[in-house]
Parts: sequence; structure tokens; C-alpha cells
Amino acid sequence: IESQIIAWFRQYLGRDPYPQEMPAWTNLVTERGRSMQDVQAELLAQDAVYNHCDRDKRQYIAFLYQQITGKTPTDEQLDYWLWKFDQTGVRTDLTNEFLTSKGNLH
Repeated sequence: IESQIIAWFRQYLGRDPYPQEMPAWTNLVTERGRSMQDVQAELLAQDAVYNHCDRDKRQYIAFLYQQITGKTPTDEQLDYWLWKFDQTGVRTDLTNEFLTSKGNLH
């Protein structure tokens, strides 16, 4: 659990987790029964990730798509996920849906 969380911190936030952060993130799984996908979605929804994308929805969606699929989204895919983002307005909801759908992302 810890090694995966550390890898996601490095990949998405560009840093290692601070020592005081690790217990909170690992407890989501070990104490609170959350899935690793939930943890990944929470990390991707962090303000630091959104700020890295200049708080721009298009850049954020493109970043998510690139991180999860390794590909650049087409205009159609970008428009679809922007529409989804506008529907929920909640980054965690969007990232959870994105991760759930990742097998269907082309």
C-alpha cells in the first residue's frame, strides 16, 4: 500500500509524501476500508494537481488522461470529460469516474 501511494505522490504531485501524510493515506485503506482506486482518485483530485494544471479544466483533463492512459486525449474525448466535469463540479467524483472508465478510454 505504502509503496503504491509513494509512487502516485511522485507521479502526480512530483514529490514524496511528507511523513505526517502517510498515516492518513494508508489509513484510508487499512482502517477505513477504502479501495486503492479511491486513494488514487483522491490524490488526483488534490488542489496541488489542479494547481499544477493552472486551475484550467482542459489542462487538468488532459493531464488525467495522459497519466491514466499514457495517451493524449482527442478533442472529442476532452470535450466529453469536460462535460462530465461540468456536470459534477467535484474533482473526486470526476477522477473516480475517470478511473472506473479507464478500460473504456480509447
